Amino acid sequence: METAPLVIENTSRFSPATISRVLPSTQSFSVLEPEVGLNGSDYLWIIYGLITFVFLLRFGKNLYSFWQTIRQHPVTEQGEMMLVLTCQTDTPDSFGRYVFVNRQSYDRGEIEPEILQHEQAHIRQRHTWDVVFVELMLAFCWWNPGLWLYRKAIQLNHEFLADDWVIKTHQNPPADPPPAAPPP
Repeated sequence: METAPLVIENTSRFSPATISRVLPSTQSFSVLEPEVGLNGSDYLWIIYGLITFVFLLRFGKNLYSFWQTIRQHPVTEQGEMMLVLTCQTDTPDSFGRYVFVNRQSYDRGEIEPEILQHEQAHIRQRHTWDVVFVELMLAFCWWNPGLWLYRKAIQLNHEFLADDWVIKTHQNPPADPPPAAPPP
């Protein structure tokens, strides 16, 4: 009496979560190959990468916008500052050693020296480097709410430092005029 050979298959090396398919082979046995697919963490990494890419794209677009503004408008050197005379009506702001000011206000002499000195303080204290560093950190760590709060704190600190420098160098900086009294 002949018995059928006993075949024992060792499956302990395969995890139960792995889906395998049998590939045909020219030999007398088959080869198992794991199925390639995305799991939940792969989707999270893809989402992280896409959002990070968008933030980096936004950062690059902002840098490009600064350089385009500098190239398209006249630039006047004033001490260590480079004044970019634009048609913007906002208050002056700075990036690097460039200060963006309204051309008409500058030509008419309407920009107070304290405002330019405030921007000069930003330049001397190299606040642009802090802003660039934080923006790059936010591009990669956008998911961290503490970093967003830290960014706001840095912006406020920069303004306080620049204001403090102006106050220390000018004995009596002009303040906003008091509101007019209502007519009787």
